Amino acid sequence: MSPKLHEFVVILKRDGQCTPWGIRLVGGNDLDTPLIITRVQVGTPAYGEVLRGDIIAKIGEYDARDLSHADAQMLFRTAGNEIRVVVRRDNKIAYTQGLSGDNSVASPALLSTSPEQNAPHRSPSPFLNGPGHYERALQVPVDTLPHTVFPKLNPTGGYVPPPEGGSFSPMPTRDHQQEVAEEQATIVNQVSV
Repeated sequence: MSPKLHEFVVILKRDGQCTPWGIRLVGGNDLDTPLIITRVQVGTPAYGEVLRGDIIAKIGEYDARDLSHADAQMLFRTAGNEIRVVVRRDNKIAYTQGLSGDNSVASPALLSTSPEQNAPHRSPSPFLNGPGHYERALQVPVDTLPHTVFPKLNPTGGYVPPPEGGSFSPMPTRDHQQEVAEEQATIVNQVSV
């Protein structure tokens, strides 16, 4: 069973337009993914109000499903000193980030959502991990976020070097591999005169 998402109305306020809201977003209808908060900076208007993994349902009066990534950014940039945001949050996200749904600083306007409200406004792109990508992202938004793997520390507090030969070496792209294969085939198939 998918986790139950709750909607919170959050009003962010800042001192002036030179003060950043303090969030980083991914997604948008141009990317066929929901708008998801991936970072909240400490000491900003968003800190304590929204959490990493929150899905933005509305920015002002605009339904986030209808907003491209650039449109969402522009709404935040031009919002003045106050912006109303509706976020969807799974209680598990709040718990894993040190807050519970009961003591969150966000407004307690808790509205349970039905599965129909979570449905996308149009079908997702077949190029993004299959047709259920949008729905999966709504069901488990934290799992769809990139995860940073930090290096391990040794007992003295220094970083543990990677094992011998364990350095990062990216794989060549498919295009490069195909070019190499074509070049090798051309060399092998040359007509000798």
